[in-house]
Amino acid sequence: MLAKARAACKSRLDESLGPAPGQGRTGLDRAGQVCHYAAIAITKGKTMEVCIAVMHGKPVMLKLLDGVVYLDNEPQPIKHLGEEELAAFSEAIRATPPGAEPGHEALLNAKRAAFIVTLLGKAVGDECISTLTHILEHVHADVLEYLGENGDHNA
Repeated sequence: MLAKARAACKSRLDESLGPAPGQGRTGLDRAGQVCHYAAIAITKGKTMEVCIAVMHGKPVMLKLLDGVVYLDNEPQPIKHLGEEELAAFSEAIRATPPGAEPGHEALLNAKRAAFIVTLLGKAVGDECISTLTHILEHVHADVLEYLGENGDHNA
């Protein structure tokens, strides 16, 4: 299921970026770097898109288009989110060495959780906060599962 989500994100990034010079749609960005499913896509104008989570096997995409934040193409009242923050998040994800072991995915999800917490601090309105909280719960649960925590603190 995770492989399908990665492929879906790569496909969306390929569509945004177009093929790398001299290459077909391979999941590489224009610099020839592998676009991990959490990588950032910079498209025409002032658009940036990044995968902030994988929920139910599908990527959750955050897009910044001319200063407006979208989650899966729905505008969200998240204030003062800049391109620099998205680029920093993307770089933090890219700086994580690729790996197939479960700990790699948990590390990526921990970085995503930290970014989502930052978004929560900038969110306005109950619906937006609820959406981000739901996404955070999924990402956090994945990290806890790797750590062997089941969330039952009464035991």
